[in-house]
Amino acid sequence: MLKILSLIKSYKTISILVGGSVLIGGLFLGFNNLKNSYIDRGYNQAKIEYNTLLIKEINKNTEFYEDRLITLRQNMQEQLKKDNDRKVTENTIDKEVVKVIEYIEREVYVKAECNTVSPDIIRMFNESISRTNNSKKD
Repeated sequence: MLKILSLIKSYKTISILVGGSVLIGGLFLGFNNLKNSYIDRGYNQAKIEYNTLLIKEINKNTEFYEDRLITLRQNMQEQLKKDNDRKVTENTIDKEVVKVIEYIEREVYVKAECNTVSPDIIRMFNESISRTNNSKKD
């Protein structure tokens, strides 16, 4: 310790420069540490606030989409029920149509006199054909 004090007395300018640089370095490191701690504290606080807001939005969106999924599921179930009811009614209608077709094929007969076409209708067709042919020549 005595040697250090004797060196300080003999080399005053060097010791003042070394002491000043140590003092400035200490102040710089202290200020830098203090600044970084404030920055880190603010960053961590902002990060916590951001995460809480993010979690709130995620929960809100989750509730919204869960409600929409429930309503969509109910709509799909109603649509399925309507489709099933429609299929049942179509099946009964198809069965009735088949019965009617079978009845028509078995029971209904067309009389022979219904197969002929009236001469007036044939004359009308012939006249219309001849008029169209004559109009094309002009």
